[in-house]
Amino acid sequence: MYVCDCCEFKTVKENNYKRHLSTTKHIRASSFISGNEQNNLQTTVDVRLILSPDDQQSRCDEVHEDDELQDDRSEDQREGEPFIGNSNQGEDEQTEYYPFKNKLHLLLYILKNSPTHAVSNEVVKFVMFIMKEVGIKEEIQSMHELDATSFGDLNWETLVDECLKPSEILKLFLANPKFAGDIMRYPTSKNNHPSGAEKWQKDLAFHHMRVENVSFFTGKMYTYKDDQTEEEQHGMLKSFIDDVNHDAIKAVIQPYTETNEDGSAIKGLKLHLRQHHESIFLLGASEKVDPNTLMKPVILDIQNCKRNGISGFDAYRMEECTITTDLNVVVADFNMQSYLCNHLGATATKYCPRCYADAEHAIRKAEERTPTKTLTTINRIHMRSMETDKRKLRQRTGVKEYENHIWDVLNPHRDIPVGFLHLIPLGLTKHLVKYILKSILDEKSSKCKLGNAFQIQKILLKDEFVEEDIVETEHLVNKYLQLVDEHAPELKRKVKTHLLCHLVDDIRRHGPPKGYTEDGFEKKHASIRNDIFHQNQKQRSRDTAISFSHMTLLNHVISGGYFPVNDDWVCIGEKARTLGQQREIVQFIGREMPQEEGEVPIKKLKRKPNGKVISTAMEECILLQLCTEMEVPAFSPEDAVIFTGKAARTRRKNELANSGDAVQYLSSQNEVAVGIFEEGLIIKRKRSAEVINAVKLQIMEKTGIATETGCKTFELKDTFIFVSPSKLVQLEHIFHNCKYASCRVTKTNSNEMGIVRHRIVNSYIWNQFKL
Repeated sequence: MYVCDCCEFKTVKENNYKRHLSTTKHIRASSFISGNEQNNLQTTVDVRLILSPDDQQSRCDEVHEDDELQDDRSEDQREGEPFIGNSNQGEDEQTEYYPFKNKLHLLLYILKNSPTHAVSNEVVKFVMFIMKEVGIKEEIQSMHELDATSFGDLNWETLVDECLKPSEILKLFLANPKFAGDIMRYPTSKNNHPSGAEKWQKDLAFHHMRVENVSFFTGKMYTYKDDQTEEEQHGMLKSFIDDVNHDAIKAVIQPYTETNEDGSAIKGLKLHLRQHHESIFLLGASEKVDPNTLMKPVILDIQNCKRNGISGFDAYRMEECTITTDLNVVVADFNMQSYLCNHLGATATKYCPRCYADAEHAIRKAEERTPTKTLTTINRIHMRSMETDKRKLRQRTGVKEYENHIWDVLNPHRDIPVGFLHLIPLGLTKHLVKYILKSILDEKSSKCKLGNAFQIQKILLKDEFVEEDIVETEHLVNKYLQLVDEHAPELKRKVKTHLLCHLVDDIRRHGPPKGYTEDGFEKKHASIRNDIFHQNQKQRSRDTAISFSHMTLLNHVISGGYFPVNDDWVCIGEKARTLGQQREIVQFIGREMPQEEGEVPIKKLKRKPNGKVISTAMEECILLQLCTEMEVPAFSPEDAVIFTGKAARTRRKNELANSGDAVQYLSSQNEVAVGIFEEGLIIKRKRSAEVINAVKLQIMEKTGIATETGCKTFELKDTFIFVSPSKLVQLEHIFHNCKYASCRVTKTNSNEMGIVRHRIVNSYIWNQFKL
């Protein structure tokens, strides 16, 4: 028996084994696990990698040149290579809606597998029945055909084992041109992404890079030239760092006398895409097994992908590749964090799963927990013969003994960062509101306005954290904990009060808190519940995994993702892609619809009861102001037909701004400003095809900055300004400065509350740090 351990390949024939050793898969897999496993200090230098003629000849089997360098191959060799791209002429493809049989097949598949609008199989069957009854001439697929729909070599069974395979989802993600270009492939110098944080820089290795169309692998020895000394040296390539500020790739090199350690590749999605529902995938769900059993196949799949790699397609570079990955962080609430850390929870004396702090020392970090110490304590618990002794040791140390597979892939004490949603809105804010309302009289509590103040989160909602921001965050955390210690000592017993001590460490190690918020995962619960509601409740775990595998495939192919067909990587037919981009389909499957070029941005036009749009009159002086500010030639009201609408679309998030909403817009000097949306205008010139779209905004003038919150304060003016709808950026959160104006809330009757404001005080706060 001939066995290749790195590829898990077995054969009884020697010739087959020799052929395997020469395959690209084996060469790439062997390069991933080559090198020694000893750890040494790494040196980061600016270098230019060069290959001597002798080295290049000797390493031709190790350093793989790209297709652009293979110009000396014969035409026969080129014709024998797989075609990569969109192919609509395969043997199995007979329609313009490939791989669907026809247009109806595609539409029924979308109806059945929408991620956001779940329908039962009975509803789909009844829709099919209706189409047959009304005499639809196209072939109507059966439920079995819809369930068995495949995309070349890709189908739902490819994605599902005991649960959805994370390696297969990663393969789809990289093969989708919508996301492939937004994946961070190396550590960077950015302050707004985990790739610039401590874990990416120190704990994760990156093994592959191309310089001048030549591929370089970590663990190999290369000749390099130092940019400072201009001396040629020989050393081992360790990893790569993307220096965004200088637009250059830096190499981490060790001199040839030092040993190297094995590396693996990792990829991370950019920050602005992390909360999209298309970027969050369900891997498994069960009510009958514990989370550890559910995690075991997921962790094994990640380990296999990290160790051996999987063959895939890079839609950004349009080439086949080998993909490896690793587990960066786990996003969890406190209960799940305790479970993954083998921790007893909030009832333990040492109630923190990350350090050995207790209620008496809650406002500072204690000695950090480590995997070695935790596993040692677990062994000590197992050695106790009496259950009473075990219980005492668990209570004293906070450690609970059970099998935990998460230890194989990361350190849960450091790699489960503090979640923003459960820490601030559902944690500290709730505790403070209860404490404040309990400590004041009932008649005073009815006059408090706590909601506005707690909606401002200046630090934690920042997109970028430089060293000054981290220092400021640490100062604010220490100040808050000191105030709690002095004025509200009972809050020290709250676990989430102590978790603030670890916030700064998480920012240094994993980047901005916005990179690992729980909001996107919480929103996904609705899709899971809706899908389970339509099941027969017999095998929920299996049916949920199959259903979400179909949803994942639908989202992938409808957005232009590539899938394998024999030796090719292709995407769906041209007409299928065009149909999938229509607004009705995009909204039905829950994807964001960008505003179209020719779409009218003014909405909710004034209409008669029969639906006909009503034209309105405008004074000549106001029309002259509009033409001046819109920089168009002036004309009289008699030469135009004017329509008004009570809403308009914003540019950044395609939100609908209604009359009275606060909006952010760009002024004539392209400066960011804030105003109140009044109405939208559509002006059509008579005897001309010219159409002018404009929005009317009430001006808000900046008056200063609130010292407590850091938010800008404004006065609402009586003047108006006209701007193009394309300059509406997004909706904003503006509220009255009630503290400055001494506003109060008075009861209008026994059930309702009425807000009485001092109208003579014209002061508003712009909360640019809104939740």
